[in-house]
Amino acid sequence: MGENYLTKELKFYASNLNILVVEDDFELRNSLKEFMEIFFKEVASAENGIEAIKKYKKNKYDIVLTDINMPLMDGIELSKELRLMNKEQCILVLSAFIDDFVIDLIDIGIQGLILKPYDVNKFLQTLSKNCENIIMKKEYKRSQFKVINKKNL
Repeated sequence: MGENYLTKELKFYASNLNILVVEDDFELRNSLKEFMEIFFKEVASAENGIEAIKKYKKNKYDIVLTDINMPLMDGIELSKELRLMNKEQCILVLSAFIDDFVIDLIDIGIQGLILKPYDVNKFLQTLSKNCENIIMKKEYKRSQFKVINKKNL
């Protein structure tokens, strides 16, 4: 099977980025992790928000992909905690349904909501768009840093 445009685009943008997949369902977590390893430089996983926070404090992740309904700490609480630790953190949320929590997620400022079962092309598109934004922000910060350093020389 040949690669489609979205697959190639995501490989291009995600190849130097890392992602944390937070999902309580063992099989889905492992399949998502395997799928993400095709695209991302590094892929970590956690089975709930508490474990995700512990991992997040040790490592920096470009993207956090989280489920909503999980034991111990759900995806909404996790998103709030992540936003407090890093206001620019890219957070993508997986959910089997849309409910009142969507308003909370908008208030938190997540970058995307992906419905389960997910449409692979929409999923790839959402990931690619966010990876591109992260790369652009990093490049902008790098160029600003160079300009500031040249002024100080």
